[in-house]
Amino acid sequence: MITGPDVSGNEPSWRPGPADDFVFVKATEGTWFISPEHDRQVVAARADNLVVGHYHWLTGSVDPIAQARYFVANARPQPGDLLACDFEDDWRDPKKYPHPTPAERWMFREECKRLRPYLREGLYCNRSAWTGTAVKAGDFLWFAAPDIASESLSPPWLFHQFDWTPIDMNRAKFESRAALHTWSRELEPIVPPPPP
Repeated sequence: MITGPDVSGNEPSWRPGPADDFVFVKATEGTWFISPEHDRQVVAARADNLVVGHYHWLTGSVDPIAQARYFVANARPQPGDLLACDFEDDWRDPKKYPHPTPAERWMFREECKRLRPYLREGLYCNRSAWTGTAVKAGDFLWFAAPDIASESLSPPWLFHQFDWTPIDMNRAKFESRAALHTWSRELEPIVPPPPP
């Protein structure tokens, strides 16, 4: 397995570490928030050849198609990047922004895939959301369960958030960074060589 963190504006001084093979970087939230650290964190990750994932905090009761468009426009993902939908409770104002529904999550995914069909798009959620709703993962499940060993997890996870302190850390079911790079680019169209 390989490892990598997930970061947001809460980690303004983050730089890739020697054991990092990938990183998920918070890009956006709703249709009104762009992480002020996103671009710098992505540049730092690319400089070390990490696989870059961008994530969007899906806000309930806000048009999920508009959120997907906002996410893709502001994350500006490149070929080989990953897209992730953060599907969890809004701790700031759950009455105004309830937990997104599985239908909202799927509409968000479908619009991301329409806009960037060659990028893998997956789901970040915790055990309660996975077992308590009918939410679907998409291309991958990024599962938050720091209290369970990776080997003991039963959901079909590809990324496992196994620690929250001092920074969120994740494992991925790949033998190497190169294997993750290859998988992340498998949806890209094959361009035939020019005729001789």
